[in-house]
Amino acid sequence: MAKDTEISLTITSDSLKQFCQEIAVGSANTNRKHAAFMALEAFISRFAGADGHTTAYHAIQEVVEEYSATTRAQLLVENASILQSALTNRELARIAELFSSVSRNGFRQTLLQAVAKMSEERLGETRQWVTSWCIAAKTQAEEASGYPDALDFRKIDIELIEYTALSEIKKILMDI
Repeated sequence: MAKDTEISLTITSDSLKQFCQEIAVGSANTNRKHAAFMALEAFISRFAGADGHTTAYHAIQEVVEEYSATTRAQLLVENASILQSALTNRELARIAELFSSVSRNGFRQTLLQAVAKMSEERLGETRQWVTSWCIAAKTQAEEASGYPDALDFRKIDIELIEYTALSEIKKILMDI
């Protein structure tokens, strides 16, 4: 590699804390902040080279992980609020959008936090609605396909991600 296409970086935990703080206050969008911290963590890990096993490296990674953990917790709170509202208002597209934007475990944690804020009555209503919706959607999709053990959600204008999201919610709600 030619010398004129190479740079060396020096990162200290203090300079990184300052940079992370700038990211943290630079955007109101928690998703963007979290993505920035995840990218920064990957960048440092990727280009640390021989320094990847030093005390300094671990101290620097801890700084990024701390900020990343904070935004992860903020995302969980925000997403739980969104999911609680979407479940209350029975907004399938919004539920599906959230389901597809997080990991399976992230969705489970989001749902558990959302239902923890629901009254027993609201939780019962939600459980009933989700169960009834899943049963009806599956029955209609089986009938629409014309084949045994086959489902055709397109013919009944249901997005597969909606069915998948609500089926996952149903499983989780039946366990609590």
